[in-house]
Amino acid sequence: MKPEARFRGPVIVALLCLWGLVQAADPPQPDPPAPPASPTTPAALAAEPQAQSPELSSALEEAVVAEKFRAVKDYGRAIESFRKSIARHPSVRGYNGLGITYYALGRHEDAIQAYQQALALRPGDAAVHYNSGLAFQDLGRDEDAARAFRESFRLNPANHVASDALGVSLGRLKQYPEAIAAAEAAIRLEPDDASYRLHLCDLELAMSKYQQAITACGEALRLAPDMTAAHRTLGSAYLALEQYDEAAGAYRRCAQLSPDDAECRGGLGHAHYLNYEFEDAIPAFEQLLRLHPDDHAASNWLGRSYQGLDRHEDALPHLQAAVAAQPDNAAYLLDLGIVLVDLGKTEDAVQVQRRLASLDAKRAANLETYVDNAR
Repeated sequence: MKPEARFRGPVIVALLCLWGLVQAADPPQPDPPAPPASPTTPAALAAEPQAQSPELSSALEEAVVAEKFRAVKDYGRAIESFRKSIARHPSVRGYNGLGITYYALGRHEDAIQAYQQALALRPGDAAVHYNSGLAFQDLGRDEDAARAFRESFRLNPANHVASDALGVSLGRLKQYPEAIAAAEAAIRLEPDDASYRLHLCDLELAMSKYQQAITACGEALRLAPDMTAAHRTLGSAYLALEQYDEAAGAYRRCAQLSPDDAECRGGLGHAHYLNYEFEDAIPAFEQLLRLHPDDHAASNWLGRSYQGLDRHEDALPHLQAAVAAQPDNAAYLLDLGIVLVDLGKTEDAVQVQRRLASLDAKRAANLETYVDNAR
């Protein structure tokens, strides 16, 4: 029931310049961190108190029936049976089971309401706090999620899944020191869980602690050699340290494991590009564009890679596509202006320079100098 490894830390990459006075294009920005995936099984509840009445006994029997329906994904009948159970006698088992069923259906608000009713009956149930935290987390309400996970872990200090999930939410809130402490606590309790190591790697990367991130990802891969996300994050750490050969190796393995992973393809292209390996960068960016034909950043990087090989005619349509997608992107306009100059299309380059002047004076001046030097 632990969250999947999906937290992403930011990647900081120093881009190299190929053309003297010309500044490099801005690196693509990472996507915001995604919430962990849903758990496959609910957290175990504390034992219900001994039935004190026929009503409670009947209610718990109905809850068992509901759980069987839920186990075979007959969620409609499960909800009906949980509601019957609660109507006969409100119980933590009934409300928690109802919440888990709503959660499985993606009805997170309904799940939270059911969990809150369970906690009204038994405030100290660590499992219900954990389950409510997952629902909050999936809604992006990470402050509420962190509060729920923290309480779950306080009530049950052996609950490593709660500690790990707490680290994920705190990481999304950029409360990195506490997030790392939570991730490390989970690892101490469950040292052989690769996803916990990966979450720690993500957090170290977000704090620009690249060597520590490499160590944490290495431990994750020791436990799970084919963990795609760990190879991806490892590549990001190496890329930030300008260790381009190692970055390319990590991203290449990531792409082998998940051929449709756009981040792996893009990372591989950037590693090769920054290492001046333009011939190797081109197929990586082409693969990325096959996955996402409208990715204007990939079009721009592909054009730059062709330009690095002096294949100006091949570069031009990709740079034009990037500018067409983002006409006011100064970096894209600069790259397009350069290739136009290299193709001898000086007047077209001057038109680009005029457009650029209203967006970015420094880049416009650089392109003007490039045009003048070519005359």
